[in-house]
Amino acid sequence: INTDIELLDRGISKSLDFANKQEIPFVIFIGDKETKINKVKLRTMNSGEEELLSLNEVIKKLLT
Repeated sequence: INTDIELLDRGISKSLDFANKQEIPFVIFIGDKETKINKVKLRTMNSGEEELLSLNEVIKKLLT
């Protein structure tokens, strides 16, 4: 799975704009809330749909 990590201190909106311009199909958000429940938020860029999933669920979804 090809990945890129956002390390710059820019807002989520600008990061999502960048992902759209690069035609990146999925974005994963990992924040304090997600860390506490051991899940990540997966956003499908073309639909805007977001799901709260375990890491294993994300891997299965991305590989199918």
